Amino acid sequence: MIALREILKSSDSDYYSRFQEIESSVISVMSNTRFFFPTYTNHDFKHLNNVEDIINSMLTEDVKEDLSDEEIFCLLSATWLHDIGMIPVNNEKEEYDNKTPEERKQFAKKVRFEHNIRSKCYIENHKEELNLDDFEADIIGNICKGHRQVDLGKYGDVHSKTKVRLASLSAILRLADECDVSHNRETTLSQEGVDEETLEEHYKIHELVRTPVFDHENKIVKIVTIGYVDKDKSLLIKCRNKIQSELDNIIPYLKKIGVDFNKIELDCRMDKNYIKKKIILSIINDEDIYSNVDKEWIHESDIVNCLEELKCDKKILENNNKYSLTKDIELFKEIFQMFLNEWMGEFFFTEYVEDIIEKSIYDIEKKFRAKFDSEERRIRINLLKNYPTAIYILLFIDKIINYPSFNLNSLQDGELLFDSIISMGMFNDIHRYSDNIHFENIYDDFKNLKFYDNEEVKNKINFYKVYSEG
Repeated sequence: MIALREILKSSDSDYYSRFQEIESSVISVMSNTRFFFPTYTNHDFKHLNNVEDIINSMLTEDVKEDLSDEEIFCLLSATWLHDIGMIPVNNEKEEYDNKTPEERKQFAKKVRFEHNIRSKCYIENHKEELNLDDFEADIIGNICKGHRQVDLGKYGDVHSKTKVRLASLSAILRLADECDVSHNRETTLSQEGVDEETLEEHYKIHELVRTPVFDHENKIVKIVTIGYVDKDKSLLIKCRNKIQSELDNIIPYLKKIGVDFNKIELDCRMDKNYIKKKIILSIINDEDIYSNVDKEWIHESDIVNCLEELKCDKKILENNNKYSLTKDIELFKEIFQMFLNEWMGEFFFTEYVEDIIEKSIYDIEKKFRAKFDSEERRIRINLLKNYPTAIYILLFIDKIINYPSFNLNSLQDGELLFDSIISMGMFNDIHRYSDNIHFENIYDDFKNLKFYDNEEVKNKINFYKVYSEG
């Protein structure tokens, strides 16, 4: 693949050197985009370099050969200038500092919405500094303006030194800009201080997308992705639909220049841990592993590979082509941790987990230096079957409490700590897993814990019952 800048370098040294000057000028100021948009995805060197790379992948060699030197110069320059409108100009920094927080928010929103138009204005106002003549400034400015929102049907060809296909070049830049949603765009630094909602909306997608792939033969742009939890699917579909919507608007202008794509597709893979959890849930529920998955997101070969890994790790056992989960307590702890972030309800309230709790209760008692009689043990087993948080703390307490002086072996009253953890688990889980909680059965068992009197237990259970019912 020959890069456009290499074509320009070998074809027209004047255009190439002037483009390099523009590139350097942009790099020196683009960090200022963070002034108005400290919580937005980066619009700096990384993004601009990505967009150029995407354009090089998008265009076939025939299309590149068909572009004039002037078109290449204008397209490359617009690529590096298209977000210049996001930086503060004139005395905007001072004006911004004097605004209220709400006024700043509205001002930044306006800048973001109009930044393509602002980019055009910046180029016109700095054309001497950018070493552009009037025609070049107008062409590059309009390509920048056309990289979003603008109806490209209003753009005609511009006859400068050569015929410049303005609408088509704008369409190329628009599609490339939309396709820069990959993990190559973001950095950990850029996410500092960003709230969870903004992270979800503007950043998460960059963790999921690997790269766009341009399938010229089938006229498809494939967005290669990896998902980790179910909600990632909806985020990726939303991203795909957004790019498809933009593509639908510019298809005619791309075709005029020889760029022919009709469809945006997701080339999806789910994370191995996700697939392994799906396999485990299928085994627990005695369901067919291969039919219980979304085949758009999970391929049969992925299931086979994950099955082999689970068997090698001894998390599952196979006998006569029938799978079962191991009941070893240490391996159960590893399986349990897999479900901490998703599907805990589906995993925990199963016969498999009940069996593990009954099987491991003596080991857990021993760990806490606790000793219960058979009836006390039965009560606590039944309670632990209802509360994932309680069993999690009991299993992992030595890792959870990262305090040098904490030592289970020095406990004076292990039964008290044991019961305190059950209580903590109840108060945490009673509203999270209300569908699995039978309130009418709780009181008789829970009142026997060592540190509550009957009236206090009754009041707490009634409170959480009302709370969980909304």
